[in-house]
Amino acid sequence: MKLEINNKSLLFDLDGTLLDQKFDNQFWNHVIPTELSLRSKKPIDLVNQEIQQAYYNVRGTLNWYCIDYWSKKFRLNIFELTQKHDAKICVHEGATDLLESLSLLPVHLYLVTNAHPDILKVKFEKTKIDKYFNEIFSSHSFGYPKESIHYWRELLKFLPQNKEDCILIDDNEHVIETARNFGIGQCITVTRPDTSQTPNKNDDPLSLMSVSEMLHWI
Repeated sequence: MKLEINNKSLLFDLDGTLLDQKFDNQFWNHVIPTELSLRSKKPIDLVNQEIQQAYYNVRGTLNWYCIDYWSKKFRLNIFELTQKHDAKICVHEGATDLLESLSLLPVHLYLVTNAHPDILKVKFEKTKIDKYFNEIFSSHSFGYPKESIHYWRELLKFLPQNKEDCILIDDNEHVIETARNFGIGQCITVTRPDTSQTPNKNDDPLSLMSVSEMLHWI
């Protein structure tokens, strides 16, 4: 599978697509429960149950990605905790090489992410990949997560090309489905967002285990 990318707008997701989602999974499923267990004196198993229910209640909404919401919900400073554990933030192997190569081609590079702007600051400071993008569009600027078609309607206002000339690269299947329904030209699913876990099952011909496979298109 190979796509023609010249003169296209490439819309890259961040977490799980360009960055290893191992950090986020570790942070939200281990760091946060540990912190809350220590502060509340509750057993870690009980805290985990409560946290997973809290996550489930807002999954797919903007609050799911909002550190202001979680800081208030958990009475923790999520931003400071992210900074404390930022050593584990890392780029997927080959992702920087891909962005470097794409930056030399006649393409438009955009970062389209649900990540909170404050978290973006931490991750950009650690990875330096923001320099490759023409613009960065956080869902928090639009007021809608990428799972909502309203996000894509807002995004299109800022892009120089028609939606048919855009290629989305993302690891979230719900986001992919919404973008396809909106009419984004091509949607590529990354099937191994977390390198510490096995790849997600996906039979779509437009799927890649890693964005590094896109280097073969150049």
